[in-house]
Amino acid sequence: MGKESNHLRVFKETKLGSDEELLTTMDAFIKKGTEYYGLFLVTNKRVCFYCKKMFGEMLETIPLEKITSVESGSGIFVRTLRLHTSHNDLEVKTYTSATSKTEFNAISDLIESHRGLRPMSASRVESDAAPVEKTSIIDQLSKLSQMKAAGDLSEEEFAAMKAQLMAQNTA
Repeated sequence: MGKESNHLRVFKETKLGSDEELLTTMDAFIKKGTEYYGLFLVTNKRVCFYCKKMFGEMLETIPLEKITSVESGSGIFVRTLRLHTSHNDLEVKTYTSATSKTEFNAISDLIESHRGLRPMSASRVESDAAPVEKTSIIDQLSKLSQMKAAGDLSEEEFAAMKAQLMAQNTA
């Protein structure tokens, strides 16, 4: 396991709520006049872009319940994730060398599966599902993304299997 980045360490110490659970992270950058390099994080309540700068910091946050749509795209060098709400958008990018297509798709699928849902408290996460079950849904979504990326599933098959998996998870 690699060394924890300064961005992640500071985020955990100062920004992560006591009732939040960190689900995943990705090295990323956003462009706001200039490019800011930091960390894209997904918790059980929100998505964030966090950048600890020499003088200050940048924190962009969108509650999962407010996300209305998720767009993703990949180019030769950069993968882009666009999150939309009724009043705000967040576009984060990562280099293809930093985040594999499988990892990127799993993050996109994770957000898609949690968007528009009421946030879950950490205690509700523990009581509603055992950690193995929660990891299991993420692993299954990741496996589906891998199969689609490998060409084993068509877009229609992927969408149908993902919908079935999500329906089972909410039942």
